Amino acid sequence: MMRLPIFFAIFLTFAVGRMLSRPPVLSALAHGARRLGQYEYRPPER
Repeated sequence: MMRLPIFFAIFLTFAVGRMLSRPPVLSALAHGARRLGQYEYRPPER
């Protein structure tokens, strides 16, 4: 990762940031986070 030219790294940062701010991507991330929360381990109460 450190061998990338600085301009390419900046371009990738902006491209990924723009992709993550789109509504379909945000809803997919929220859905995935909700599904991960369903399988949370909770120890049995005594």
